[in-house]
Amino acid sequence: VEGNGDFILSDNKTHSLYGKYSSLIISVYGGGDKDMYVMLIDKSEKELKISKVQDGHAEFYYLKPGNCYLKLFVDDNGNGIWDTGEYALDKQAEKVYYYNKEVECKEKWDVSIDWNLNALSTERQKPSVLIQQKGDKEKTIRYRNYDYMQQHKRQYAKQLNTYKNFVR
Repeated sequence: VEGNGDFILSDNKTHSLYGKYSSLIISVYGGGDKDMYVMLIDKSEKELKISKVQDGHAEFYYLKPGNCYLKLFVDDNGNGIWDTGEYALDKQAEKVYYYNKEVECKEKWDVSIDWNLNALSTERQKPSVLIQQKGDKEKTIRYRNYDYMQQHKRQYAKQLNTYKNFVR
């Protein structure tokens, strides 16, 4: 390619080969000889791109600038997708690993990452940004003794008056 790397497609717009994209090369260690796939994911764990690990490396080219996270799964059955477990067959889900840092891709950058899958335990790998917890329901203070006495007013009339002044 000669010139500045721009070319024209059938839509008559100028497109650039250079400058607007990033590349990411990941060296994976500690995974053994099974098939593995690395996924680029966003904060909501939506898959952006996927690449098979070959000779210990996964490569991503023409990435839009921005931040992303890495997720790797070991493909035990060789079908190229992550499989959940089956309780009835006593089969575990395929093993998943997370790179514990955010990956930043900038225009014109070639990012290189060394990822040792066994550097951290699997419980500590997932970045805190990706951990989603359900919000606690609004907690209310319950006065179970008082509620019980309310239901049985006749038996507990004396205690109820004392308890009412104390609690409420």
